[in-house]
Amino acid sequence: MTQSTRHGSLFVLVVGLCFLTVPGIVCADLIVDATVSPILGGFHFGYSITNNESVDVAIVSIVGPVGDPLIGPTLTAPNGFLASYDSGLGFIDFLENTSSFLSGTTTSGFGFDSASPPGPTTFSALTVTGGRLEGLTEAPVGVPVPEPGIIILLMAGVSALAGFRAHLSMRYR
Repeated sequence: MTQSTRHGSLFVLVVGLCFLTVPGIVCADLIVDATVSPILGGFHFGYSITNNESVDVAIVSIVGPVGDPLIGPTLTAPNGFLASYDSGLGFIDFLENTSSFLSGTTTSGFGFDSASPPGPTTFSALTVTGGRLEGLTEAPVGVPVPEPGIIILLMAGVSALAGFRAHLSMRYR
């Protein structure tokens, strides 16, 4: 082994040890799962949080839309938990009050209404020991909701076909 190869290997080892000893963001074994259903003027989001980590989690923050007028007044959380919405940053927080997201459990009953359609989003979480976790929510990318323009276009097409058929039947009588 040459001198430069030894220095390169030592550098990789030192950098690797730094990554192991410096606390940072890890890929979470925390599942933030959403169900979405259409409502008048928007969508209803329901969340369950499954903690497969080895430690309890104190807070889960979801990145949501900024300035959504429906979220704040409609936030719900199960007994023992609180929910808050920062409309300026778009953060939706589900946090412990008298309960934590215990290791090995699923907590359901978090929810809110939103004017924004569903899409992929991220979450971050803080464990009770101070560790930080991040991941992607397991939310549906979209809910099929027919738009008025599409319905009108479809009706116009059916009407045109009916008119064309009537024209042909009159022509060949």
